[in-house]
Amino acid sequence: MPEVIYTETSDEIVDLVERVRSAVDAEVALVLGAGTAGLQTPLNVRLLRQLGTSAGKKVSVISGDPYIQELSRVGGLATYASVPAFERGIQTVRPHPDEGQPGTFMGAATAGAAAGLVQPPGPPPPPPPRTATGAAEKTRGTGRLAGRRRPLYFVAAGLVILGLILFLVVAPSAKVTITLIGTQVSANPTIQGSPDPANAGQADHIVTSVVTSDQSAQFTATPTGKQAIAATPATASLVMQSKIAPGAQVTVGQGYEFDTTSSPPVKFTATQTVTVTFPQTSGGTFVNGSPAVPVQASVAGAAANVAANTIVIMNPDPCATGSGNHCGTGDLTVTNPAAAAGGADAKTNVIASTNDVNGWNAQVTQSEQTLTTQVNQDLATKAAGKTVAKDPGGNGTTIACTVTPALPAPNAVFATTQVTVACSGKAAVYNPADITKAVMGDLQQQVAQGDSLATSAVTCTKPSVTQAADDGTVVASVQCTGFSRPSIDLTALRGQLTGHSPGDVRNIIEHHLNHVQNVVVSQSPIPFFWLPFFASRIEIDESFVNTAGS
Repeated sequence: MPEVIYTETSDEIVDLVERVRSAVDAEVALVLGAGTAGLQTPLNVRLLRQLGTSAGKKVSVISGDPYIQELSRVGGLATYASVPAFERGIQTVRPHPDEGQPGTFMGAATAGAAAGLVQPPGPPPPPPPRTATGAAEKTRGTGRLAGRRRPLYFVAAGLVILGLILFLVVAPSAKVTITLIGTQVSANPTIQGSPDPANAGQADHIVTSVVTSDQSAQFTATPTGKQAIAATPATASLVMQSKIAPGAQVTVGQGYEFDTTSSPPVKFTATQTVTVTFPQTSGGTFVNGSPAVPVQASVAGAAANVAANTIVIMNPDPCATGSGNHCGTGDLTVTNPAAAAGGADAKTNVIASTNDVNGWNAQVTQSEQTLTTQVNQDLATKAAGKTVAKDPGGNGTTIACTVTPALPAPNAVFATTQVTVACSGKAAVYNPADITKAVMGDLQQQVAQGDSLATSAVTCTKPSVTQAADDGTVVASVQCTGFSRPSIDLTALRGQLTGHSPGDVRNIIEHHLNHVQNVVVSQSPIPFFWLPFFASRIEIDESFVNTAGS
């Protein structure tokens, strides 16, 4: 809902703008009395409209003063003759003294409605006559406004002066570059590194660490090859027993048939011709002959894997009349001491085809590449800001991958299997800052007594790992140079330079330091006649020339 704000006749334009900006609602209607000081010129109307818009406010004017109505309307502000007219949204189209009075838009509309027509608005009224009384009132008004504005001018001037002082004190910064004659020092040590913390205190030794990573991936190997396997016959060994004369022999020809007692019988045939010899017997006792007779089932299949002592029928009996063997019926028996074995029914095996094995190998290769990348990333993450050591031969980091179970050869019998590819990594890591610290110690040993090492002037090459192993052993080399110069308390020196002119800076520095070759002062944002009053705004930079070149 629009916010209606009642103003004072003495409110200046700054007061009106502040009332608009502090309003809660986005729509603001200012109720202005006749002769309100802040809205007596077109410029003030434009300021009110523009500043209100920049504050996100829609400004309207409610006034019964025809002069304010005209200024507001011409200045682009919605203008209403009274609060009721504002609430009903009836704007003035020309200056009117007030709603409900003759000549107002509302009065005209009411009269027009009564007469059956609406009168068009007339031209704006002429400006007020410039009488002596009016001039006197304007002069008194101007004096009154000037009296109210004078303190504002003093406040504004004070703020400007305060801002200028703050700018001159806080904003400036300076950089003082001191060129000193120093003694150059250099070191090119070989740094030894190991995970043993006992080596930390030794010169040119650093403590390294070892990080590890294990990553794995799986895929399902499903074979698609088929292999037909024919049925195989069962085999057995038959032992003959006889009570015939000593040294007697019985010849069993290849293909001779032996049967089981089952119904129907399982038939076996001799796979070769065998002459069985029997040892001496006594009292008609049956004795085993030798060698045994090898037989094979006549029909392939698992059904011929009969139990022991079931192949006992000879068909025909080798001792029957006319057989040619010197024995009679009943003189010879046969049996299988062990069960027949090796009989198998026909089947189709699932095998790994050549295409299957090639596809699985490709998956393994892709998995190993992906896992190797993951292992390297994990090792770098676990290094936690340290550097993974790697020598020119690539040593220092090892990654090994395994495949479980092993993939089959092409055309081998293989069932659907979950294959796991696992890669394990191990790396030696070191902190380059430890190497820098060790080299700084070497440089410090070359500094003369009473001098100090200018640490800001030390420059080092990037450490080069010449040898590394995944057990944490690291050998590195580095080249560093620096300068030895008289000891300087830079913090205290900055405090002594605050507020002094650039011309005094060189004298102060030469008074406190020896071997000063040059002093350069640069200031920002613009050159001043003095350095900043705060030491934190002064930067001191050292540069050196070698003693030999001075």
